[in-house]
Amino acid sequence: MNEVLSKRYTTKIFYENSYRLHDNYDRKKVFYLANRLDYFKVKSIIKMSSIKRSDQYSIYIHDSGLFGLLLCSWWSKFSNVYSITFDYHDWIPWEISYQIGKRIKSPKIVKILSNMTESFFKKALGSISIDNLVGISESQIEELKKDFKLLGSKHLVVPNTRNKLSKKRSINDDEFSGVLWIGNVMKGRDLDILCTYINKYNDRRKTNVYLYIIGNIFDKDYFRSLESLGHIKYLDAFRNDLDVFEKIKNYNVAGFFYGWDDTYETGINKIASPNKAYSYINLGIPTVMGKHMCSLRASFENSTDSIFWIDGYTDFEKSIDYIKVNYSTIINDFDVQTKWEDDIQKDMTNFFLE
Repeated sequence: MNEVLSKRYTTKIFYENSYRLHDNYDRKKVFYLANRLDYFKVKSIIKMSSIKRSDQYSIYIHDSGLFGLLLCSWWSKFSNVYSITFDYHDWIPWEISYQIGKRIKSPKIVKILSNMTESFFKKALGSISIDNLVGISESQIEELKKDFKLLGSKHLVVPNTRNKLSKKRSINDDEFSGVLWIGNVMKGRDLDILCTYINKYNDRRKTNVYLYIIGNIFDKDYFRSLESLGHIKYLDAFRNDLDVFEKIKNYNVAGFFYGWDDTYETGINKIASPNKAYSYINLGIPTVMGKHMCSLRASFENSTDSIFWIDGYTDFEKSIDYIKVNYSTIINDFDVQTKWEDDIQKDMTNFFLE
């Protein structure tokens, strides 16, 4: 986003020190803060910079839901703030439940406390003035507008898309290898579901379909428990889609994404636009995804048998049966239309600069 805004505006960027990646930055433009509370000191830093007191400036906040809204509320009290943009790519009910769930183990109590917390913040922050909203999907933004009375805010949808790969997937002469899962290996993802599906499929079909995992292993004990189930091959971590493309070139795989384990029924899967879904499509491989991912389904134009939307194991089995027999045809005819990074850059430019 800064790349777009800096074409017209003088920008100053503020990060927490824990997110520091390197020291090769312009010290007049990038400031690192000791902790989260220091975001409330940003106005003092701006006053000490080259900006005149009489100048007006726009604020762009990209943070978690509740803390981000608190920052928006705080900045809205200053008269020289011309506009406020809130960029939020998550789901507040999930955010609240996740934090409470780290301290309380009873799902019922977590749901009760989460609902109470959400209701409190809706009332406390129900009079914020935010000029622009940037979100992950239309559904997510619509809910945010409704919950915090932001119906007058302009908005822009920015899904977690990718730079489009120029390489096209080639056909491997071997038979179907198995299912690819990309992401950070930890509990709460859809890996348990996929492992169950693959083991059930192999038992029913008397086959050896494998689960190929590419990503960082954040929970080693959890990964070992998955390995003990068999039919798993770990292909290491990855840097980008091109890296994944190279790692799977000798395998005939299908991608898989079924959403998050929404233990507290927050509805996150209906509004989500996850990175990995775009990676699978970018790789040009057939992809099996949960039919309940409503916003995700709306972001893809699937004109051929490239994406297989499922609603449980029976659909998974039918999809894998079809993919195994028709893999070469699917790869050759792969055709999914969606927005890529270049498209999003144009959307952002039109939204903020025109």
